[in-house]
Amino acid sequence: MRRRTILAALAASVPLAGCGSDAAFDDEPANGSTDPPPTQSFTRSGPGTALRCRGEPVAVERAITDESGYDDDIEYFASNETVRFVARRSGGDPAWFETMPFDEWGAIQCAEAGRDRVRTVTAERLNTQRFEVRTGDPPGGDASQPVVTLSVTTRIGPDGQRSTPPFPVARLAANAPQSVDATVSVEGDTVSRTIPVYAAHRTIEAG
Repeated sequence: MRRRTILAALAASVPLAGCGSDAAFDDEPANGSTDPPPTQSFTRSGPGTALRCRGEPVAVERAITDESGYDDDIEYFASNETVRFVARRSGGDPAWFETMPFDEWGAIQCAEAGRDRVRTVTAERLNTQRFEVRTGDPPGGDASQPVVTLSVTTRIGPDGQRSTPPFPVARLAANAPQSVDATVSVEGDTVSRTIPVYAAHRTIEAG
């Protein structure tokens, strides 16, 4: 199974939403909006890549309790270090399961825990939540290494009128953590990853 499919399948543990047209990122607006996204694309601040953030790194730990059964959507098998999770539900009941190595599953969970920590810290440093946060593949990089990307947005209306981002992407890059050291544990077993953090500017056009 490709990582992008896996990320969508793991929606049970942390809600994931749609992807931009230029990169496989999972949209999660900081303001909590659940409106369906219009047509959107990313614009880059450098030659084919987003800006690497430069703020003080942060850390996060997340302990996941594996309840009996699949009410929590996962089952961890310590004997062979695998995680079986609900990839799809029908009528509220599990309809399809997938299994992956604990280390791979944990790396994805680390990225998601890191995303939440980066969102909180960056909002405190900037004194605003007017930015978006995603987890996904690095821009133009290795798909096996998830990253956290923050972005500010320019919106183009049906009449061609463009909105102004709340602040420059350079300010976002200067304040957001350069990386987040994330550790996820289940039943005493842990996975740790250092997740890089990037800043980008994206453009959304009304469909």
